[in-house]
Amino acid sequence: MFDNAPCAEFMSEDSLSFFSDFSAFLLHQEKVKEEPVLVSLAFWLRSANLTQIAQKYTKNQHEPLGSVFQIAPNNIDTLFFYSLTLGILTGNKVVVRLGNTASPIASLLIEQFIEYCAKSHYQAANRLALVSYPRNDDISGSLVAHADGIVVWGGDATVNHFKTLKTKNSCKNLYFPDRYSIALLGEIAKSDIQKAAKGFITDVQSFSQQACASPRVVVWLPNVTTRTKQLFWSVVNEHWGNTQLTTAEQVDRQVYIQYLVMRGQTQALSSFDDFDVIDVSHIQQQDIELHCGNYIFVQNHLSSLHDLNALLQPKLQGISYYSVSDEERLEVQSLAGGEHIRRWSLLGQSLQFSHVWDGVDMVSELSN
Repeated sequence: MFDNAPCAEFMSEDSLSFFSDFSAFLLHQEKVKEEPVLVSLAFWLRSANLTQIAQKYTKNQHEPLGSVFQIAPNNIDTLFFYSLTLGILTGNKVVVRLGNTASPIASLLIEQFIEYCAKSHYQAANRLALVSYPRNDDISGSLVAHADGIVVWGGDATVNHFKTLKTKNSCKNLYFPDRYSIALLGEIAKSDIQKAAKGFITDVQSFSQQACASPRVVVWLPNVTTRTKQLFWSVVNEHWGNTQLTTAEQVDRQVYIQYLVMRGQTQALSSFDDFDVIDVSHIQQQDIELHCGNYIFVQNHLSSLHDLNALLQPKLQGISYYSVSDEERLEVQSLAGGEHIRRWSLLGQSLQFSHVWDGVDMVSELSN
C-alpha cells in the first residue's frame, strides 16, 4: 500500500512541520472557521503544541512500530485525526479505515486534508492512507495481520470483533471501547454561573453528547442549594443556541425518558427548549449503559460523596468538575480505589484531546 515507503524518525521535523502547516492551512479556510471542532483540531495541531508533546520524550529512545492500522469512530467527527497524527509523528506508516457514512464535519476535514496533501512536499504524506470499505473481514483481517499496531475506536461490539482477528504476536493493540463520563458540581458562586454553564455546553454539544468524555450524568455535592441548580440550568438554556436532532434521535430520547420513568426512581423532569434534565433518587449502572446521549441529563443530588460509588465503575472515563475542592477530588479518587477515574477536567475542557487518552500514553504505545 505504501510502495515500500520506509518508516520515519520518531518526532522528525518533516512530520512535525507536515501537521503544523496543515494547522495553518485549516485556519485559512472560511468553511473551517465555522466549525468549532475543526478549529479546536487546528489549534491542537499548531507547532507549539506538537513540539511540547515531542519534548516530553527522549527522541533516541523511541523508534516506530512499523505499520499501524486504525479504525475511526462513527460518532466523533475528528477523533481519528488526533490518533492518526500521533501515529505519523511516532514515525509509523498509518492506514485509517473511515466510516462509510462520514458526517458533514468529517467530510469537510477529509476534503481539506486531501487538498492539503496534494500540494504538500512533506514525506510524511507518503506514510498515510485513508481507506473506506463496507464491513469485510477479509480486508480487515489482512490489514490487521500485517499491522505492527492497531488502534480501534468504537463501541464494545466493534472492539470485541477486532479482538477476534488474528494479529502478529508482537502487535501492540490499543482498544478504546464504550466509556461514560459524569459532571461533579459544587456550590457555584453567582459570579461564576455564566462561565460554568458555557463550559458545560462546550462539553456536551459538539458531538450531540455522544463523546465518551461528554457528561451524561450531572451530580451535585451535598452542600449545593436548589437555587444554584435552578440558576445553572436556566443559564445553560439561555446560552444553548439551536441544536437539531434527527427523528430517530428524538425517538431514542423519548424511549430513554420513558425507561427512567418506568424504573420508578424519577423525581422530576424539567424540559427546556432543546434538552431535558431528569432528577433521579438513585442512579444504576444500567441507566448509563442505556443512555442515548442527545441532550438528556440525568441529575442526582448527593447526600454524601460515598453515594458516588455506583458511578465509579471500570467504564468511567472521566469526571468534569466545577467548584469541587482538591480535598473532595482526593476523596472521590480514594473511593474509586485510584483505578477507575482516568481523567479530571474542568468544565469546558472535557473534549480537549490529550496524547494520554483513557489512561493510555499513545505516543509510548505507538513506538518501541
